[in-house]
Amino acid sequence: GLIALLLHSTVVRYAMMVPLLLYLLSGVLRVRAYCQKFEARAEVTSNNVVSLVLPMNQRTHLWAHTMNPSSYFFLQVPSVSGIEWHPFSAIVTPTGDSIGFCMKGLTPGRFVDSLHKEVVNRSSQGQTTIPVLVGGPYGKLSVNLDQYDDVVMIAGGIGITPLLSIVNQCVANAAKQKAKFHLYWSVRDTGDLLCAERLMYPLPEALHHRFYVTNATEPGVVMGEIAGPVPYFHGVVVMDELVNNVAFVGRSVCVLACGPPGLSKLAQTQARKCGFDFHKEEFLF
Repeated sequence: GLIALLLHSTVVRYAMMVPLLLYLLSGVLRVRAYCQKFEARAEVTSNNVVSLVLPMNQRTHLWAHTMNPSSYFFLQVPSVSGIEWHPFSAIVTPTGDSIGFCMKGLTPGRFVDSLHKEVVNRSSQGQTTIPVLVGGPYGKLSVNLDQYDDVVMIAGGIGITPLLSIVNQCVANAAKQKAKFHLYWSVRDTGDLLCAERLMYPLPEALHHRFYVTNATEPGVVMGEIAGPVPYFHGVVVMDELVNNVAFVGRSVCVLACGPPGLSKLAQTQARKCGFDFHKEEFLF
């Protein structure tokens, strides 16, 4: 089919030239990723959640300081699969000297589930690292955060991951930022608040944040090894209490969301209602 068309049609050859060149270029970049191998610190942080942190070196330090907020990388874990590459949001570490990844296994038998089992197995043998291949960074936000007075981030569950890099990249450098950042995160159980503990805490002092635990019956505090006490509110997020014109009167506002489709839809609807710019990151939930 396609080969015959390429051999016999000049028009098709010219039409396919750019896509083929882009495909070949992506292949070259992917080959480069095979040279970017790291011994990542690996740990299971909560139910079906795996955290990988790359060691600090010249390359990871450069990524941490130059990649776009909410960038993603393609990862391969040879001990899990020698052919599979999967995209994951990168999180700049709170110290700003490397990057890491936090991923949750949502479907039994899929890549993250297999990685989870591999990390548990290595941990039982006293191994704290796992070899990973990394290609990237890719992607950028559809909005320029420097243009706003307030950036409101709405996250649900593991959807916190792309927003954490914004927290660690932008809020940590508050002196250079015009915007004030607000983070609202909803999880099911208290332990979920520590799923990305090593990559999240301590939170920057300049960050206004509020966490919700939907299965909790009253407000409380969960203790983390690194985070220390993390207070939370019980119940669900009431979107119009967080995103409204009264709270941000006279200010330019951008709303960022990542989480289950229902939560992202609520955030988008409320942002549009208020006339705020909106950007969402999508995962397979």
